[in-house]
Amino acid sequence: LRYCINSMGEKDRFNLVPFATEASMWKGELVPATSEHKDSALGFVAKMEARGGTNINDALVQALSMSQDKDRPLMVIFMTDGEPTIGITATKGILENVKVANKALTRLFVFGVGENLKVDLLDLLAEQNHGARDYVGSKENIEVKVSLFFEKVSSPVLSDVKIDFSGVEISDLYPKRLPDLFR
Repeated sequence: LRYCINSMGEKDRFNLVPFATEASMWKGELVPATSEHKDSALGFVAKMEARGGTNINDALVQALSMSQDKDRPLMVIFMTDGEPTIGITATKGILENVKVANKALTRLFVFGVGENLKVDLLDLLAEQNHGARDYVGSKENIEVKVSLFFEKVSSPVLSDVKIDFSGVEISDLYPKRLPDLFR
């Protein structure tokens, strides 16, 4: 997380939504990635402690509530080391709530750490919200995986990709909606 904060550019905006039993925003809105905000965020992160349950639903709904600007692409990078244990825990319920909350078509990128992940939920969150996902196991180097993941998602090349097949008959197109392309 510290790497991601330090790697943001001057034109980026961000916020943090830590979650355990409850989710809460660091700031009330997205803030510019100025050196002052990044330093404040790093201080906030340094005080975070793993405790309580894992309220994935509320964290995602809060994060997506900040994405009202449809003219500017917004990405949520969701980092978790667990499966939902508090609040709404059913995959179907979480997916439905995320769909309703994602009014601005925010891209949702998932980064899972450890062995106790609900991978089916995390895969669907990324897939249904035009994002990508990556996981790091206990025997892998987390710093390398996070830096590669962040470098990828922070460098979009093409979004809302469409292919025109006019004049050609096609069948069995997969995926139905093409993903964004990243460096």
